[in-house]
Amino acid sequence: MLFRLFPFSIFFAFFCFIAGYFFQQLGLKQWANYFLNSGLFFLILVYAKAALGFLNLAMQSLYRSAQHYISVPATHARVELSHRHKLHHQAQLHKNHKKQLLYRHSQARNRFIKANNRNQAIQLSKAIRSHLHAKRKALPQTDYLAYRQALQNNHRTQNIDGLLQLQFEIIHR
Repeated sequence: MLFRLFPFSIFFAFFCFIAGYFFQQLGLKQWANYFLNSGLFFLILVYAKAALGFLNLAMQSLYRSAQHYISVPATHARVELSHRHKLHHQAQLHKNHKKQLLYRHSQARNRFIKANNRNQAIQLSKAIRSHLHAKRKALPQTDYLAYRQALQNNHRTQNIDGLLQLQFEIIHR
């Protein structure tokens, strides 16, 4: 309703300005001042109507937004979205925790395997050393020293295959 009178007010303001200009040209200062002040009043009234109209639209929009925000379907939608977000977050936490556990278990398994291999290399080296010591008198000195050097090298590098091959050579010699 406020905007229906808007074009008429603009037209009337400009009509007053034009009438005031003509009265000023005719030399009627009192009438010119009256029409120019009336035109200014109507122009201010137009701006006031526009400002009130925009304020009214903003308030209506704000009211509708607030009404929609507190409505039951919107509230349920927000709660459901919150639950979905929480479930997604928990799933991500579970996934990351699972990755962490798998990593820790693989690290522990690798440490265990490394320690087990080291123990087996030590036991195999002891067994080879005892076989080598037992055959010390039967072997030539150069072969004995070569086997002993190979045993030390394979033991230091923990080369299980080299140790097994060395044990096979010593036993079958």
